[in-house]
Amino acid sequence: MILVIGDINLDIIVNLREKINFNTDSQSKIFFQEGGSAANFSYWTAGLGQKVRLIAKTGRDLAADYLEDEFKKSEVEFINLTSEKKDTGRIVILLNKTGQRTMLTDRGANITVNPMDIRDEYFENIDHLHIGGYSFFGGTNMEKTALKIIERAKNLGISISFDPSSYSELKNYGPKKILKQTQGLDFIFPNYEEGKILTNQEKPEEIVKILMKYYKFVVLKLGDKGCYIKSEQIQKFVKQPHEATGGDTTGAGDAFSAAFIVYYIKYNDFEKAAGYANQIAFKCVEQFGGHSFIKKKDPVLDQKLFDEKTQI
Repeated sequence: MILVIGDINLDIIVNLREKINFNTDSQSKIFFQEGGSAANFSYWTAGLGQKVRLIAKTGRDLAADYLEDEFKKSEVEFINLTSEKKDTGRIVILLNKTGQRTMLTDRGANITVNPMDIRDEYFENIDHLHIGGYSFFGGTNMEKTALKIIERAKNLGISISFDPSSYSELKNYGPKKILKQTQGLDFIFPNYEEGKILTNQEKPEEIVKILMKYYKFVVLKLGDKGCYIKSEQIQKFVKQPHEATGGDTTGAGDAFSAAFIVYYIKYNDFEKAAGYANQIAFKCVEQFGGHSFIKKKDPVLDQKLFDEKTQI
């Protein structure tokens, strides 16, 4: 089973039909669903056939009721820590016609997670831990909690993957600081902008080279281009075989990371895991929302893409 600890939010997705007209109406299509990097990762992990336990925190409000009801319909084991002081996190996602997004974030209860929230039983039957940068961002208690989680997983011999999560938050928190705190973890999944801020390098091959000093496996996500991977045995650009013509990039990075970990755990093949992750990320971008596609439980994910002979 995979343990995921991090943010959960109510995503309010605004699909703009035109440019925003300030001081008057702007045509758009608006819907909402469960969101947050940890929640998205968990949905994809479960939808791809891997058992997963999500530890996250909401408030006591209508948004929390909605999120809990939706998780009951999924295969995710959701443990809600619940805050008495903060409302559930909310994010307004503005999408343009090409699927690019801007996010207006209110993290709410997410930033009230503290070391006392983390119990030993959460680690029972866990083989892998996935943790995001958001678990560090938000104050001293958040930082202490993230470090406690990582220490506990290391002591239990559990493999760990890390997603830096946010370019702007990473920059404010301190790239050198978080590299030191996460040094020795098994996997890192930065996107290109996060890779640049972590290493102060521009070229993908230089970014992964420096990150290899801190992690066992480096997977640099390059969006619609694919990814650049590096381990002790391999360094390679893995091209995205599909061309997206629209949709929504929300959650695509989480879908990629989840698919990579699920495939790697099953087949222990670093390079083919990258090819599989590219294909699942494309499936995510094709639809609106961070995980609407996976909730449909389309059998193509199991029968065609999730195959030991995945083409890269």
